[in-house]
Amino acid sequence: MKLSDSASQTREFQYVTILQCLLALLMSVLDPPPIYQLDKSPSPPGVVSALTLLPQQPPEPSFELLLTLIQPSKRIRTANKKTKNSKPESESKGPFNISVNTEWDAFLGIIAEKISLEPSHLLVSSFKWHWLKPTSGPWLPVQDENGFTLMLRKIKSKSEPYIIVRMQVPVRSKALDAVDEHESDFEDNTVSKKVHAYSMSQTYCTYFL
Repeated sequence: MKLSDSASQTREFQYVTILQCLLALLMSVLDPPPIYQLDKSPSPPGVVSALTLLPQQPPEPSFELLLTLIQPSKRIRTANKKTKNSKPESESKGPFNISVNTEWDAFLGIIAEKISLEPSHLLVSSFKWHWLKPTSGPWLPVQDENGFTLMLRKIKSKSEPYIIVRMQVPVRSKALDAVDEHESDFEDNTVSKKVHAYSMSQTYCTYFL
C-alpha cells in the first residue's frame, strides 16, 4: 500500500513537472524576452547566438564642398570709347557632399558633372581651395593628384570640414562656335530644301489633276 502511494506521488510530481515545462515553453514562444535580457552566459567556442545584435556600420567620412566658378573677363567699351577688361563675375554651386575616400580622377568627374562638362574640358590649372572659415585663409592649389592628396590630408584632420574650390570657367573656342554655326546652317538649309521640294511636288500634282 505504501509502495503504491509512493509511486502515485512520483507520477503526479512528473506530471506537474512536465506541465510546468510545457507552460514555460509556451510562454517563451508567446512573449519572448527582449534582446537585451537574453542570457549573457559565455557561449561555447564557435557558437554565435542568432539574436546577437550586429554592430552598426559608421557613416563614411565626407566633407562639404562649395564650388565657385569664375567667369572669364569681358572687353567693354567705356564712355571715352576706350576698352578695358570687366571685373570677372563668379557663380557658386553647391554645397556638395564628397567622400574623403574619393580619388583624383573621380573627383574631377564629380566636378565636371556638377557643371555639365566633360572632365577633359576642365581648367584644372586654375583649381584652388581654402576653408569656408576664415574667409581670409590662403588659396591653395589643387591642380594634380599630389595637391589633392594634401587637401584630403588636411580635411581628415577636421571634425566638420567645409571647403571652397575655385576654378575658371572654360572659354568656348571660336572654332567650335564656327562648327556649330555651320552645322546649324546646314540643318536649316536641309529643312528648307525639303519643304521647297514638297511644295513643288504639290504644285505639279495640282497642275496635272
